[in-house]
Amino acid sequence: MAAPPGRGHGAGPAAGHVAGTGRDRRRGDAPAPAGRWGGGGEQERNHRLADVKSGNKKLGAQAETTGESYSKGQGFDPVAFESSDAVLNGLRTGQVDAVVIDYPVVQGWLKDKANADAFALGENIDTGEQYGFSVKKGNDKLRAAIDKAIEDARADGTYDKLYEKWIGPLRGARS
Repeated sequence: MAAPPGRGHGAGPAAGHVAGTGRDRRRGDAPAPAGRWGGGGEQERNHRLADVKSGNKKLGAQAETTGESYSKGQGFDPVAFESSDAVLNGLRTGQVDAVVIDYPVVQGWLKDKANADAFALGENIDTGEQYGFSVKKGNDKLRAAIDKAIEDARADGTYDKLYEKWIGPLRGARS
């Protein structure tokens, strides 16, 4: 189920960077969600968001994302970055002390030994965000095929294997 960010060209599905909490479904026909992930609070070792708040540390998030909205809703005034790469670079270079960013992005970033040696996932935050596929409106055949593939992958264990390979350890129940 892992894929590079889709650009939505043609009638094929876009996957990977299609995220939202339900309101985004109006933009296209949405098959059943491929997975549910919260944002990951990626930060220097041994810090949690409560520590960031009480320690008056800087928090970063990607601009105009669920992570930024969540952070603001928790009383933070996060430093906004234009891309996930910029968010993680801001953490790595000390522009911020912690970040709120999508869990799969964090897991990919932590596969680099230098990053894993310096940083750790502090918390997994349930934002209600779901990742999925988007298909051109009216392409019911493709949407049904994607739904079936996800259903079959969940039933035979392929989903869990792919999740662990491309994202990381399974964390609790998914929907």
